[in-house]
Parts: sequence; C-alpha cells; structure tokens
Amino acid sequence: MKKSIIGFSIFALLCSSAHAIDQGAFEENLGKLSSKVERTLKELSRGGGLDKSTLVSRFLPKNDQNRIEVQGMINEIQTQEELKQAYSLTSKLVEGNSAQKYVADVVSRMLKKKEVFLRLNDALDGNSNSSEESGDQISRKVQLDTFLRPDEFIAVEVSAAEGSVSLLEKGDEDRLHHFQGILDRHECDVISQYHWDDGDDRYNYNFSCKEFVVDTLIEHFEGYKGEHFDLHVELTSGSWLFRNEGEFQVSAPEKRSEKGTLGWYRAVVENNPFQFALENNLMNMETMGKFKDIAGDKTLLVKNAKFKLWVTAPGQNKSHAIYMSEGKLGDLSLKGGQQ
Repeated sequence: MKKSIIGFSIFALLCSSAHAIDQGAFEENLGKLSSKVERTLKELSRGGGLDKSTLVSRFLPKNDQNRIEVQGMINEIQTQEELKQAYSLTSKLVEGNSAQKYVADVVSRMLKKKEVFLRLNDALDGNSNSSEESGDQISRKVQLDTFLRPDEFIAVEVSAAEGSVSLLEKGDEDRLHHFQGILDRHECDVISQYHWDDGDDRYNYNFSCKEFVVDTLIEHFEGYKGEHFDLHVELTSGSWLFRNEGEFQVSAPEKRSEKGTLGWYRAVVENNPFQFALENNLMNMETMGKFKDIAGDKTLLVKNAKFKLWVTAPGQNKSHAIYMSEGKLGDLSLKGGQQ
C-alpha cells in the first residue's frame, strides 16, 4: 500500500511538472536576443557601413533561431501559472538597458496572444471566472467550435489588436471612469498612458485587447487602431543664458515593420535623441553645439543636452501623446551626420 502511494505521488509530481516552463532555457534565449539587439544598436550608433533599413530588419526577424525557440516555449504553455512564470521572467528585462527593454516589448506581445488563447480555452471548459463574457456568448463560441478548426476559431474570435484613445476631461469624470471600466471588464492590457494638462485636460491610452473590443472602442471614442506611431522631439542645450533649442518629428512608416512602434522608439531614439537626429539628418544640429575635428573624425560637441519626446497616433499633436519622456544627457560628443 505504501509503495502504491509513493508511486502515485511520484507520478503526480512528474505530471504536474511535465509542462512547466524551462526557466533557464527561457532566460538564456531572452539574453541572447538582448545581445543581438544590443549589437545592432551599436551598429546603428556607429553607422556600421550598412543601410539603416538593413539594420532595422535585423533587429529581431521572425526567422531568428532564438526568437523561434522562445515562440516554441510560449506555444507549449498550457496553464495560467506557466504564463505567469513567463511574464515574470520577461518583466525582469524592463529595468535593463535599451536592448533588454526592446526584447521585453516584443516577447510580451507574444505572451499576450497566448494569454488570449488560454482565456478562451478556460471559457470553453467552463473554468473562467471572468465577467466579460456571458453564458450566451460562451455558448455561441462552443457552437462555432463544433464546425470550426481550432486555428480558424481562434482567428475569427479572439485575434488581438492595439488601439489608442484620447479622452478630453471636461470636469466630469464619468467618461474617464467609464472607459477605464471597459478596459478592466475586458481585461485589456494598458501598454502606456499619458495625462496632458497644458490647456486641455486629456487622458491618453495605448492598449491591447481582443480585436472586436478594440474596434468598438476606437469607433466610439474616435481613436486610432494600430501599433505604429509618430514621434515629436524637442532638444535643448547650453546654459539658461545661452540656450539652444531645436525640434524634429518622425512619421509612422508606411511599410509596417518593428520600426515606428512604441518599443522601437524607446529602444532606438529615447536612449539618445541627439545621436538619432544627427545620424538621420533630421535637423540642423549645428544649432545645438559645435562641430570639431577630433582625431580625424567630425564630432559634434553639445553642452548640457536635454530632451523631451512624445509618441502620438499618426497625424496627432503632442496633446494626444500616448507616451512622454524627458531626460538630461549632460555633455555629449557625437560622431556622424552632416555639418
């Protein structure tokens, strides 16, 4: 009897851990992806003798072996607990350098799609405690599932999307609370948000959710559906007495890629907007400092460099920003660009 109990316990233990995520392998692949992005960022900062579009396409291509391995591990996740472990491991990168933040952004998108899949399975199995779906809605999905293959069913019912909404607060907080309640009720993920209080009092959100939820919110609140944005940047340098000012903008790319996403702007531009503007000839950088020849290299010297940047939906101004950042970079010595 005792042997039977011990045997059963071991069997149960093996079964319970059979699908546990391999944390070591997961972290190792995240580290390798971060190293690849970091190398690409260094090439971007030096020019590297390669075309910028070529470098961007090398960030994290979908055929990258480490990305494929990460996606494979995510595909094998079967429980919310495993998903929580993967989120926890990915979140460690958020506090890291620009490359790690970029990888965290990409992998979190992959995990969100898996999360939607798990929630749907739980609902179909009757294990969901979510209040967002009524019994009738779940019943309709079960009926659909009887004649749709799983991949067709998922594509039709729970495809995910991103959206951005700007809410103008007019002294009545009901509209804002109503919108936040919708996000909570449908378990949408708020990717970023920003409160603009210069004149207008606006609350701006960038969120990810089931596509039918995003479509409804975008139509009702006149928002933007998509994950590619415009960028507005203000640069200053010098002292308060001799202050230099400049600004530039980057439009959302027509050809959809990683470039132009919030994660891309944070990884590539936010780290040093002065270097980005210089390399891409986005403004007359001679107004921000002085060019000198140092050891045969044309170098821009900038004193007391500061920046502010806003990420907005295409065609919108800074009051509609879904992300804002500012920083002090101190004295800079920058190479590249054209005088």
